[in-house]
Amino acid sequence: MRNVYWGMILITLGVLVLLDNLDVVEFGDAIATYWPALLILWGISILMKNRQRAVGVVSSDDKESTASELFHKSSVFGNIGIDITSNNFKGGSVSTVAGDCDVDLTKAVVAEGEHWLRVSGVFGSVRIVLSKEIAVSVSAHTVFGEVQVMHERQSGFSPNVNYASSGYDSASRRLKILVNQVFGDVRIL
Repeated sequence: MRNVYWGMILITLGVLVLLDNLDVVEFGDAIATYWPALLILWGISILMKNRQRAVGVVSSDDKESTASELFHKSSVFGNIGIDITSNNFKGGSVSTVAGDCDVDLTKAVVAEGEHWLRVSGVFGSVRIVLSKEIAVSVSAHTVFGEVQVMHERQSGFSPNVNYASSGYDSASRRLKILVNQVFGDVRIL
């Protein structure tokens, strides 16, 4: 739903610039008059995001599944939803701008050794669901929002949560997760 609002904003701006170029409407006057509409659309987008969060960050219909050992994905003005089913997962990276990120690792088996999953984004939420069998070390940070890693939760300006599962240092298969988010919540469950 968020893409619809961003699309509407981009279309509106494009129409206004086109009308300004055709000398039909003065772009500056139109922006000065109608800029509150952008705030309204942004507010609706936030409300819709909160409604989606109750159900899940990304709907299961929008998720893709991969058995790849390495996963790298990025998106601008769109959500990323991925179910990792690899039996030899070696990490990867995910980045989003104005979109949510939902990574499901409940069916993944981490490869021997230590591997990294890096997640970064601006304007959106991050949700990572882990299998209880994965030995994991997490460093999660957001500039504005809330960070929840397992049962530890922090919010406010620049919250940061570091977590390591019991036995992480001695496990033969380890996953380090590094999450950096600006304007959004981070949930690792």
